[in-house]
Amino acid sequence: MTFKLYEVLGVDRGSSPEDIKKAYRQSAMKHHPDKGGDPDTFKSVSEAYSVLSNPEKKSHYDMVGDSGLGEINSGGGGGHTVNPMDIFSAFFGGGGASGFDPFGGMFGMHGMHGNHGGGSSRPKRGADKSHTITIPLADAYKGTVKQLRVSVNKPCIPCKETCHPCQGRGVITEMRRQGPFTQVLQRACPNCKGKGAVFKGKKTCVNCKGAGAVKTENQETIVLSPGIRRGHKIRLQGLGEQAQADDEEPGDVIIEISVAEDPNFVRHGNDLHFKTTIPVYQAFAGGLISIPHFTGSFEIQLRELGVIQSEKCYAIQGKGMPFNDGKSFGNLILSFELVYPMKKLTEESAEALRLAFVAADLV
Repeated sequence: MTFKLYEVLGVDRGSSPEDIKKAYRQSAMKHHPDKGGDPDTFKSVSEAYSVLSNPEKKSHYDMVGDSGLGEINSGGGGGHTVNPMDIFSAFFGGGGASGFDPFGGMFGMHGMHGNHGGGSSRPKRGADKSHTITIPLADAYKGTVKQLRVSVNKPCIPCKETCHPCQGRGVITEMRRQGPFTQVLQRACPNCKGKGAVFKGKKTCVNCKGAGAVKTENQETIVLSPGIRRGHKIRLQGLGEQAQADDEEPGDVIIEISVAEDPNFVRHGNDLHFKTTIPVYQAFAGGLISIPHFTGSFEIQLRELGVIQSEKCYAIQGKGMPFNDGKSFGNLILSFELVYPMKKLTEESAEALRLAFVAADLV
């Protein structure tokens, strides 16, 4: 089994996330087309990082190697491709949205900035707020719909006034004497919390009725598709920190999905791993066992799997997690712990067992 992605980044399989990030930073800067690098090499480096920087993808890749790379990159969607410029932009802070240029403004970044207006700047934007939703693995398998109520407290712009204690600067300057020396300190203004303005709320304001802010309750519907993964993020635009001035934009609320541990299954990519115990005689003689599943329990005949080995995994196709296309599924990976009898066998029982093994051509 080969693992070429580690070779592309120049790291080994035991490398930490920090080592992987460092290796990508060096390789991406070296091979970026705007630095005269080879586009194909830059693409390979970016594709390697897109897998090895994702904990779930990396875990799956460590199990299947290069033979399963197509499945990892496609996510079951059949044809998903990695945009190396998007990865580079996200790694170095968002490209044109923040105006950050890792090359110091010397190169054009091949359209990564997306700002074609000759230096026009984006409006100031409120901070994003994060929220985590935890769902059971059964909901991740079937998909679900969540109703969220998001409260938004929008400052009343007409009631905005300059903060008197800091004179609109957002900071308070203090001077402290320590013997012959004077120390000058600055801290965020506690009155306006560093914003430089306050919204006192005028009694005559028809907008906020003197409250200084307008509070609204927003009912949001979140649709989680079947097969959704831990770490998936959903952006609710305009529901984060609200604008403090007419020329500002509100931030967003970022919903991150977490999937709780399941009592029966462990998820690896789109495969579900299930471990159970069987008496040792069933390893040879077979028998029906019941397997729990999100679509309903089903039975399998152990004899169809051959002689069961305790360290071996057995795959049942199509019983894993759904892919993004909603049509194909991963595998259910079975493993068994063999339970041996605690009592000593009689001579008659031992001889009968030996003869059964001989008849089955097991000895």
